[in-house]
Amino acid sequence: MKDRFFLVEVESLRQGKIVLDVDQPPGSLDLDVENFHFEGRVTGRLVYMMSGSDILIHGALRARAVGQCVRCLAPAPCDVRADVGLAFLPGTAGVEEPLDEEGESAIVDYYAGDFLDPAEQLRDLLLLELPALPVCHADCRGLCPQCGANLNRETCSCRKPDDPESEKDAWKANLRGLRLSE
Repeated sequence: MKDRFFLVEVESLRQGKIVLDVDQPPGSLDLDVENFHFEGRVTGRLVYMMSGSDILIHGALRARAVGQCVRCLAPAPCDVRADVGLAFLPGTAGVEEPLDEEGESAIVDYYAGDFLDPAEQLRDLLLLELPALPVCHADCRGLCPQCGANLNRETCSCRKPDDPESEKDAWKANLRGLRLSE
């Protein structure tokens, strides 16, 4: 069963704001995704409050994720910080709102009943902050495209790009040899 740490009772929000200090395992937000795993805990602070009948949540969440470097395939740790600014309106979920001033439709989150569980939205905010192309460090040299050696740890004996015999320069020599006929 999913952890209900982020669940709040709507009636208690009518009495005043709720401040939630977050220090939870990644499983509380179901952060198991294919290309990343989360280490340590999800931390931060969330403030739940009501504005009329709308529920607003703001704050920030932090976590540490580890993916695979796209250059050398080594572990690529990254610190993830998600700024939280959520609004829930009373009503039915999934209703599409009219076009906004930029001409785009907006999907608004809704709540119904006595409780609000924003875990799914909080999870999405953290996952959106993951890098699309994780790297282990900014100056990662990657793998040799010919022999597969990790160029961060070793040098390979493959032909170098400045070698005139290399495949990279071979096309230039072939191009110089072309002659146009009339």
